Amino acid sequence: MIYTVTSTLPLVHGGRTKSLLTRIRFLDKEMGIHNKILTTNYNANYNEVYQKFEENQLITKNTQIENIYDWLSDFKLLSIPKTRFKKKTLYSEKDRDIEGLTSKAFNDGNVMRYYDQETYVLYRKFYEDTNIIEFEDVMSPISKKKMQEGNVQLMRLNGEKELIFIKHLPCVSHCV
Repeated sequence: MIYTVTSTLPLVHGGRTKSLLTRIRFLDKEMGIHNKILTTNYNANYNEVYQKFEENQLITKNTQIENIYDWLSDFKLLSIPKTRFKKKTLYSEKDRDIEGLTSKAFNDGNVMRYYDQETYVLYRKFYEDTNIIEFEDVMSPISKKKMQEGNVQLMRLNGEKELIFIKHLPCVSHCV
């Protein structure tokens, strides 16, 4: 087993990541040497990235990928919490109001735009008729285009049954 350490494995990547994946696939397919890739940054979407890599044959089924933060959480960080008996996905509802921001509702209230005074700072799309966030975009105050996007991730907090959303919110005047 060969261990390779890298900071990140982005879905859309350049030369160094492509080279790393090509070398690991070659070692496995041509020489029968299995590999484990260790990543050192946190990405809530790593499970989807790993799956796409395998679907696109960038890695083989023998290639193992571990994230240091997921390892530190006893492999619970990237997993989606489920109920104990029926194994249904657990969700956490969030208030639609954010302290210090004003909001405007669109699309029957399933889309919210948040403003810091007159500045558009955050876009949230909720699952229909719920307070469960489907995704959110942090907006640039200069261009009014999204700076950061992503799906909301669920996480177990301190080993307790309480679930929270892990997501970076914009730091606007109310954060100071």
